[in-house]
Amino acid sequence: MIIMLIMSIMPIMIIISIIIIIIVVVVVVVIFVAIVVVVVTPPPSPPPSPPIPMFFSRVSVGFFRLFTDDDIEEIERTTLKDVIAAVTKIPLDRLHDDVFKCNGTLRNCDCMDPFNLTSGDVLENCTGLMHYDYFSGSEVSFAVSFLILALAIPATIGIMLLMAKQRDKKLAEEARRRPNKKSSDSDNTFSAVEWLGNQSGDRSVTVELVAARKKIMIQSPGNKNMLRMIDLRKQTAVTFYLAQDRMVNVMAIKVPQETDLVLKFDKGPDRNAGIQKLESFLREIGVNRQEQHVPTANIYKDAETFDDRKALLEKFFRTVTLHVFGDTKGGEGLGDLDAETSEKIREIKLTRSEFAESMGLQPSSIFVRNMFLLCDRSKDNFVSFDEFMKMFVTMARGNAKEKAKMLFDMYDIKRKGFLSKADFAKMIRSMLDMAEAAIDSEDRVNQLIQTMFQQAGLRDKTSMTFDDFCKVFASEEHEHILKDATIGLAVGGKSAGAKKPQQKSLMDRRKTVLMRYQDQGKPRDVAKRNRASRVTVRTTQTEYPATPNARRLHVFLRFVENHRLQIFWVVLYTLLMFGIFIERAYYYSVEREHAGLRRLAGYGVSVTRGAASSMMFTYASLVVTMSRNTLTFFRETFLHRFIPFDSMHAMHKYIAFWALLFTVMHVFGHGVNLYHISTQASGDLNCYFREYFRATHVLASFHYWAWTTITGLTGIILTIIVIVMYVFAIEYSRRNVFQAFWATHSLYIPLYFFLTLHGAGRLVQDPIWGYFFIGPVVIFVLDKLVSVSRNKLEISVKSATLLPSGVTQLVFKKPLNFEYKSGQWVRIACLKLASGEYHPFTLTSAPHEETLSLHIRAVGPWTNNIRRVYDPSLYPDQPLPKLYLDGPFGEGHQDWYRFPVAVLVGGGIGVTPFASILKDLVLKSKLKFKFPCQKVYFLWVTRTQKSFEWLTDIIREVEQGDERQLVDVHIFITQFQQKFDLRTTMLYICERHFQRIEGQSLFTGLRATTHFGRPQFEELLLSLSHIHKEANQLGVFSCGPPQMTLNVEKACNALNRIEGASFHHHFENF
Repeated sequence: MIIMLIMSIMPIMIIISIIIIIIVVVVVVVIFVAIVVVVVTPPPSPPPSPPIPMFFSRVSVGFFRLFTDDDIEEIERTTLKDVIAAVTKIPLDRLHDDVFKCNGTLRNCDCMDPFNLTSGDVLENCTGLMHYDYFSGSEVSFAVSFLILALAIPATIGIMLLMAKQRDKKLAEEARRRPNKKSSDSDNTFSAVEWLGNQSGDRSVTVELVAARKKIMIQSPGNKNMLRMIDLRKQTAVTFYLAQDRMVNVMAIKVPQETDLVLKFDKGPDRNAGIQKLESFLREIGVNRQEQHVPTANIYKDAETFDDRKALLEKFFRTVTLHVFGDTKGGEGLGDLDAETSEKIREIKLTRSEFAESMGLQPSSIFVRNMFLLCDRSKDNFVSFDEFMKMFVTMARGNAKEKAKMLFDMYDIKRKGFLSKADFAKMIRSMLDMAEAAIDSEDRVNQLIQTMFQQAGLRDKTSMTFDDFCKVFASEEHEHILKDATIGLAVGGKSAGAKKPQQKSLMDRRKTVLMRYQDQGKPRDVAKRNRASRVTVRTTQTEYPATPNARRLHVFLRFVENHRLQIFWVVLYTLLMFGIFIERAYYYSVEREHAGLRRLAGYGVSVTRGAASSMMFTYASLVVTMSRNTLTFFRETFLHRFIPFDSMHAMHKYIAFWALLFTVMHVFGHGVNLYHISTQASGDLNCYFREYFRATHVLASFHYWAWTTITGLTGIILTIIVIVMYVFAIEYSRRNVFQAFWATHSLYIPLYFFLTLHGAGRLVQDPIWGYFFIGPVVIFVLDKLVSVSRNKLEISVKSATLLPSGVTQLVFKKPLNFEYKSGQWVRIACLKLASGEYHPFTLTSAPHEETLSLHIRAVGPWTNNIRRVYDPSLYPDQPLPKLYLDGPFGEGHQDWYRFPVAVLVGGGIGVTPFASILKDLVLKSKLKFKFPCQKVYFLWVTRTQKSFEWLTDIIREVEQGDERQLVDVHIFITQFQQKFDLRTTMLYICERHFQRIEGQSLFTGLRATTHFGRPQFEELLLSLSHIHKEANQLGVFSCGPPQMTLNVEKACNALNRIEGASFHHHFENF
């Protein structure tokens, strides 16, 4: 209840805190601007003061004046001569009226006559007006000092770029030294770099010459994906443009109606070898070759590149969309274009590569080939504007039977009027290839065909007519789905389709289409294995706001909702930091003004002292964010509900930003202050600097204060250290020169050492750095001692697999005496990257397995480097790099078996803890291990069905080994393509037929129920409490994005308010 109360008022607190911080920032900016104005503007000269009356004229006692007017007049007439005469009894006639001069006018004067001097002998010659510059002698040192600091920034950046360039050159050299087996062993392939245009740049390709099909295939060198193809079946001649200047490694291949193929080779001999293979290929297929030698600049200038063609094709597809739907946002019709562009669009003929790219498919797929042949009515191996328009009209506006007819004709190539089982199998396989949902057994495809023929009443037939085809794909059950199917046409990176989505069809698409069906008519064993689930599951879809302002507000509110704890602590920290700045600035502006330093240097002292204290606070706070073991310890406590320990890395960056900002303010502020200090006499400065004494009258110069004092010299050293650390901490450095980033980040040790010395000089005040630093440094030192105390054992990595979705699987040796529970996590460090850099990952292996395994998703610099370092192709005959292991560490998920019913909810990469739990559960079930947990529900919330394919394999293992039916798996797919295209529609219809009969998915072979949309957790959990009425407690364990875990938390709290079973929620945010 307390947690939910805090969560409910958190948005209000956050908004109030944001308003306060904005006000504070504005006040600080206004104060800073005022200070700058005061410092720059010289003070005005005061007006002349009026004459002050003598004091005795105002002296009184009570109501009576002490002196009368006569007395005052007598006092005013009294001279020094009268005073001397009265005191010394010297007669008045012996004194001159001007007692300081004796000009010989008196008789018997004992004073000596002055020397007989003239004015020319006494007075010096007059000179012109002069002034003295107290900063004289400091000009050079002032300029040189700041020039050194300024040049340190570009110098450090230059060193970083040079190191990155050297690294790239080294990698390129290693790649060149690596033998290319395909280029050397095959006569019909060669490797090169294709130039796509000024915008897209280069890409590495492998060119394959297929004489049997008279085609040039341009493929990706790694995964051999088809990038484009050049069809030469209708061509009679090809033109080679060869560079004749120093760039003898460049050539271009021009084919009519095709985008030019501009290739760059490593060396001239490589180009000559490629030309020989091309000439041999062209002779074999009977195509003539023409050759022209031109400068390299002309090849790049005259080539019709991929970028040029892409710009024209975008206009082509926009025009098609406009003609079909009558209007597109930002679209333009032929009438809106100039005559030349309009004519060019009408004359465009799409190649099969461009046709495939418009639908986001591979040119080599059977689906693309058949649709291309169906559209190419002129049989010239190209699709014209009118031919493409006819196809697109059918796909966009046709009814279910028209679309089914198009699909039927695509695979009825010979126009026989029927599809044999072999043709039907080709259709299914082509769709599965496009969806990248490979089926591991041909029996399942044949089983699907038998199922669909049986559904159409064709059990004994070997072929299917169009009417039979409609019974399967355009039946009353599936007619509305097929009718709403369109073609995935890409226009400028976006999907072009109907103007307004139909709400009914959209909801139908997003309903559960992969579900468990009725058991009637099933074999007994199948029905038992796959009995219908009693769990009530409904999905909801959130409507995205229509207007731009509403979308911005929606995004902002979602951001605040997902990061409310982070925002709260960031605002609190920022307010505290600004409070320190304002307090110190006020102290030196008002309360310390009597010391004279603020009068001397202006309000620049206030700014520098405020920035100095804020620097101390930020740099001391950075130490806390670096204490990994301490954070790990508190992360396992109840405090993780209130403090986002997982966001400490982001907090580290945020604090570092403010530390840098205050450092810049401090450096520039002291540049102004030292200018003023350098103009003051030593005696005066001894008064200003109460803790510093200089026993000399010589005027101190700028270089004295900057280079010979502890405070000045350590300040320069600290500035250079900060520049180096921050430059090498940027994202580019971390990705390209990671070792340099890690090495320069280790400069934090001298940084804090010189920070301590910087304040020890006692120039302005007593050192206060210790008040900020002692607590954090004690925590940090103890934290490091814990790390050092752990034995670092090098662990051998047995295997590494690069899985789809950017996931890398590492399987490594299990150390002796290493005991852990399912759901726990460890920290690893790769010796090849940095032996001291540890990162946490959840173990996906079960405790009973002999090895440990991790599934690491590449989402940042370090994880991307892990994927690069553990590429198996780099170590064909060598062992994989070793790693350090630290852990295991416990989380709330390890207590899943204590509850009679456990609900595991995983989202995104947060499913990794449950992989270990599911495998451990199956083992305990096989061994008939007794534990309180009697049923486990695993809810996998994922964006697409292709996400984390490795988990699909684990779920399949669980289903095969789950003899006691302990695990019930539900998969929720939350992201749908806006284009519900033809191929996807046909696959879903096939899936429904297959799952209805076989009780498992055609794609994955899983018996898990699959839904489309986000689960309503409250209704789902309530349904579970009704099913398991005997269970008084249900454990709910969620791991994933904050929004998902928050929804689970709300559902548990809502159900705990009513009478019945209690729900105990444990969550982690990934």
